[in-house]
Amino acid sequence: FDSADASSKVDLLGATLKGATVSVQAIADTSKQTSELDTPFEKVVDSIGLLDLSGFVGVSLSSATAEVRIGSGTTIEADVDALIGATANSESKINTVGYTLGLTYASSDATAMANIESGATVTAGNQLTLDSMAINTVEANALGINSGPTLNIAVTDATSRADAYIQDGASIDAYSLQLTADITNEIETAAEPFEVEGDSAGAAFAISYLSSVANAYVDAQISIPGDITIAATTTTENETSASAEPKSALSNDTNPEDEVNDYLSDKQPDSESEPTKLEISAALAIAEAEATSNAYIGGNADIRAGGSVSVSSTITDDFRLLATSEAEEANVALSGAVAIGTTTNTANAYIGDGAQVSASDLVDVNASATIPSPLDDIWGDLPKDFWEGLEAGLGLGINFEGLVQQVITTYVRSGAEANDETGKFALAGSVNLYTVNNNATAYIADNALINQDSNYRSASQSVMVTASNNI
Repeated sequence: FDSADASSKVDLLGATLKGATVSVQAIADTSKQTSELDTPFEKVVDSIGLLDLSGFVGVSLSSATAEVRIGSGTTIEADVDALIGATANSESKINTVGYTLGLTYASSDATAMANIESGATVTAGNQLTLDSMAINTVEANALGINSGPTLNIAVTDATSRADAYIQDGASIDAYSLQLTADITNEIETAAEPFEVEGDSAGAAFAISYLSSVANAYVDAQISIPGDITIAATTTTENETSASAEPKSALSNDTNPEDEVNDYLSDKQPDSESEPTKLEISAALAIAEAEATSNAYIGGNADIRAGGSVSVSSTITDDFRLLATSEAEEANVALSGAVAIGTTTNTANAYIGDGAQVSASDLVDVNASATIPSPLDDIWGDLPKDFWEGLEAGLGLGINFEGLVQQVITTYVRSGAEANDETGKFALAGSVNLYTVNNNATAYIADNALINQDSNYRSASQSVMVTASNNI
């Protein structure tokens, strides 16, 4: 059992801060990291994952919360830059290795909030940066060891949130403004046996849940000579895999020398050994993920910029789902593999009802929701030189099915093979259900006034509103 909780908060009420560069930062971090002060042994132990190892049943809980609040009555004066930020890095990793049974649960919560409230004053000679960053890393691996059937269950639960905003009533004076809410999710959930001199059997269940919300907005009166950037970004890598057979079976990675020796020795089955009467192999992978990214200018805002105003919301969701099973060499062989995945992505970028925005250059409102193609990374999976290509062609130690899995989003396979001599019945079935809800919305609301201030008219003044949905 591993539990980690980190919390960091900066709360300024009625304070005054002055300097060439003024930085107000809150950082909460639960990740396991080595430093230059650690011994070589400690670094090796961490690098090979021994710090995340558990037996039979493993539970890892992690929570990181970072918050910066520039409250009413606070004054920040920076001659150059004002840097206000909150960073939450939550890491929950657990690998369970047990005899016959492997049960693993990992939970992680990363929350970052940075805001300038009504009644606060922030002045910067150059740039005001207000950012919140949530980094969420979750890994759960269940690995049961046995020469016969195993039961492996891995479950992950991840929650991420990042908020960055300037409230109505805040006073901002800077050359340029950059306001961002950024989330990075890396989720891995895997259940698989480690087989020892036996056939594939048993069951594997991998279940993952992810909820992610990023908000970046301005709802104040701001007039500056430079650019204003408001961005909410979510990037996710999420892989859920359940295999009721070991990777050696998946890859068909046999030793050619052993194959030749077996052939030359003309081995015959042991007449005294009895085939397994019944073998059942089952794999179930379930993944549910939801990500929302909001970037906007609120209805109370009155924005003036001598440069450009950019409002962008972006979601990139690299989602992978896998389930494989195989029952073999039994009188009755039953195998089933089921993969059920649902991912919902909502990217919103807009200028709200009643807002006023004028810029000398571009007013850009854009939203993007993307599920990238695994083929984008195919070059990294191909042989890197002649000898590696030759090895692949000869089938020596290359994981062909592994390569296939790398270039598709969901993969399901189920196989059943009865004994050649005594087998009576074999049945295999598979189900692959993948539901995608990808939404990107960009708009300027009713009663919003865009480029109505004649003082900001220029030849380069323009307005662009775009939404892109890519699967």
